[in-house]
Amino acid sequence: MRRLKTKTQEKIDQKRKNRFIVGASIFMLILLVFSSVGFAFLSGSGFSGGEEDPYPTNEVTGNQIEFLDQTIGFTHSKFDVSDVENEAYSSVLLYRGNTLYIDSENEQATGEIWNSVGRFAQRVQEACLGQCERDLPEKSCEDHIIIYRESEENRVYQNDNCVFIEGDLRAVDSFLYSAFGEI
Repeated sequence: MRRLKTKTQEKIDQKRKNRFIVGASIFMLILLVFSSVGFAFLSGSGFSGGEEDPYPTNEVTGNQIEFLDQTIGFTHSKFDVSDVENEAYSSVLLYRGNTLYIDSENEQATGEIWNSVGRFAQRVQEACLGQCERDLPEKSCEDHIIIYRESEENRVYQNDNCVFIEGDLRAVDSFLYSAFGEI
């Protein structure tokens, strides 16, 4: 049989229930707030293993394109690179799901390639085309590798999976615009 309770006992039980509900609600609210804040702080830039992006994106000066719902910024406009000889035929989609290797001793050129094409590759790594004195893996044109060399003449050409960029940053941007199908 069910035990009969007095009105005083019912009020005490109701107060306990209310305290429990209020306490549980406050706990859930605190948990919700801290989990949201924790997620915001722990969300990284997409690099695995807690690595920091070695080439952070700079502010863009109006030289932007939209590609697959992402804004890609460039140092130079399409007009500024229109006179660069460009015979490369690689699309940025060729790097999707593959490792992109970059052979360059110029940090600015490496950074611009890393921040544009690199975001679509499975991962990006510095490497050398063939043998080199730097402590980097040695790759060939069987790998997806972009090689940048400073030169007086701006020129972009391709041999298998090797894209050769010679010149200054205008040549880099010329390749990038063509890889994104803009020129």
